[in-house]
Amino acid sequence: MMRKNETNQNPPSEGGNQKQKEAGRANDVANGSILNNEGNTELNEYNEYREVLLRRISKFKDMLFVESPYNALIRDLENWVYSARVIGNSNNEWEVKVREILYKIGDRMLQLCRQAREEWFRVHYGELNKLFEGLLRSEVRVINDKRLVLRSENLTITINRIKTRKVTIRLVLKGLLGVNIRVPKLFNGYLRRATLSGWVLSDEGRDRGRPMMFTAYTWQALLWALVHGGRIHIRIYAIDINDDGITVIWQLRAGHKRISKDSAIKWVVKFNDEEFTNFLFFFTLGDGSIDIKKQRIRLYIYKRGLEQLIDKLRNYGFIEEGDGRLALYTAKAKGLAKKWYNMWGIVIDALSELKDAEKLRRIKTLAMLD
Repeated sequence: MMRKNETNQNPPSEGGNQKQKEAGRANDVANGSILNNEGNTELNEYNEYREVLLRRISKFKDMLFVESPYNALIRDLENWVYSARVIGNSNNEWEVKVREILYKIGDRMLQLCRQAREEWFRVHYGELNKLFEGLLRSEVRVINDKRLVLRSENLTITINRIKTRKVTIRLVLKGLLGVNIRVPKLFNGYLRRATLSGWVLSDEGRDRGRPMMFTAYTWQALLWALVHGGRIHIRIYAIDINDDGITVIWQLRAGHKRISKDSAIKWVVKFNDEEFTNFLFFFTLGDGSIDIKKQRIRLYIYKRGLEQLIDKLRNYGFIEEGDGRLALYTAKAKGLAKKWYNMWGIVIDALSELKDAEKLRRIKTLAMLD
């Protein structure tokens, strides 16, 4: 992998004393010995963020200081790519074609993860260690009392609050340039309009007029690349340290011009039932949730100017629940999930094998309910 900047930081040796030392230091934080030595019992915004970061670093010290943040994803992708390969003896030509394309994309993503793991121990590991030490000495930069930011040459840590209580921690990694791949265009006509509209009106962004996506889900990155087709740029953008684990953040950019929100709305309001069902599948994958226990499909309308879409959803049977939420329940929800699985079952089955594809597995489960 090409890098913008080089560094003289030496990687820690496998199983060396440095890894054990840093893991032990993080463990001291978990036990409270380092925090107590600071002697500051008054927690303001800064100290709260600082404590959250220290606690999470200590919680995942093995993944950060002994293994790497990429190991779990590498294992998952290795298993998945193997399964995508062995499906080649299927009698379903369409399934074979879809699997082959997904395997090609997944294999390149796997290569990026392996290269990023090398860079972690060569560069980012050492810089995280320095920032960790700087945090203990209070050598940080605070912006507007809303974010706590620590920067080094190739690594930026941002601690931020969203909503009322949730605190997010993101490690942005510099120098990982990614790869360009060519993805065959499988979808044309109304199907392409329906799929692209679903992304545009949910959580897809744009970069210089091109479609762009940040995602923490490997399955979503694969599906986004499959649907867009053409030249796709993929790179690892960041690592999120959450309460429940460490997540790799992907950034994807397509080479074609992005359709506008206004154009997407014009298409959607004219879609027939089949077209709108396809659109709903991709909109839900972006800004929706599936609840098996309540037999519910819920959509979240966050973007402005989508009144026409809301009207069409009402006519389709969705119930408004306030705060931009609309939902289908029981028979209607199961009926929609069945339509989705009939249309996209091959893709759902292929991607459901990834560990992070819980939403796809829930769609399949909902579709199978009586």
